[in-house]
Amino acid sequence: LGIAAVAVAVYAYTAFTGSPLIAGSLDAKLQSETSKVLVFLPSEGFDPTEVAVPWRVLTDLGHSVVFSTPEGKESTGDPHVLNPSGLLHLAGIKPDARVAYDALVESQPFKQPLSFADAMPQLESFHAVLLPGGHHPGMSDYLDSPQVHAFLQEYWKLKRPVGAICHGVLAVARSGLLKNAKTTSVPRYLERQGALVSWLAGYPTNDYQLSTTNNHYTQDEIEGSPGATFIRGPLDLLAPLLPDLDGSDTTHSHAFLVEDGHYLSARFWGDAYVFGRRLAAKMDEAL
Repeated sequence: LGIAAVAVAVYAYTAFTGSPLIAGSLDAKLQSETSKVLVFLPSEGFDPTEVAVPWRVLTDLGHSVVFSTPEGKESTGDPHVLNPSGLLHLAGIKPDARVAYDALVESQPFKQPLSFADAMPQLESFHAVLLPGGHHPGMSDYLDSPQVHAFLQEYWKLKRPVGAICHGVLAVARSGLLKNAKTTSVPRYLERQGALVSWLAGYPTNDYQLSTTNNHYTQDEIEGSPGATFIRGPLDLLAPLLPDLDGSDTTHSHAFLVEDGHYLSARFWGDAYVFGRRLAAKMDEAL
């Protein structure tokens, strides 16, 4: 009954309000069939909301979530987001996401992740792959991992759902999979906001802002990927700051996703609830 109620609510919200904005198919249905989702994580520094909220959504819908880290050891979220001080409270984790994160880190699958090496032999057992983001420099051991890139290149051939949010899109780009693909990711203006808040709070930018090989913004790298079409979405400058725009369990009118076949992308943690629900729907559609 709970799953059915969620399905009806999400369908009615989309049908009658036209929100959230989804560039691509709007035919999102939620079903109760169990599927297994693989989530890649770094050793440390993932965005807590972009992992915990989709995990909560997927598990509440009855799906199984498996985690994978570089060495098969438990990961940790970005400490600046989990325990913000001063102006960093503007970018800190929201209360509903904190509840989800606290439950996540106590769950058995999170405590016992696969290593990247062990994930590859199980590739065909997963019904979807989820690629979360994060600004912490620790993200590089996941986003730049040759093992993750090799996994994605093989998994892409199966045409099963792949969902990437925020900096997670860089894993897709660095795997060479965005040719002729439409995608969003964290837009340049939101990264600039994060860098400004970090600087004003007294943290060096590279302690909070993901440092890439050329020290450029995520949007710049995506737009430089051969054949990729970057879709920024609406210019919601205040989305991370105002309670009615931040993307909670009941507020998603400003969420924005891009769909291109089996590939789903989202901008940032404010899209996380709708992102998780749409990934679940795409798995159901693929069954």
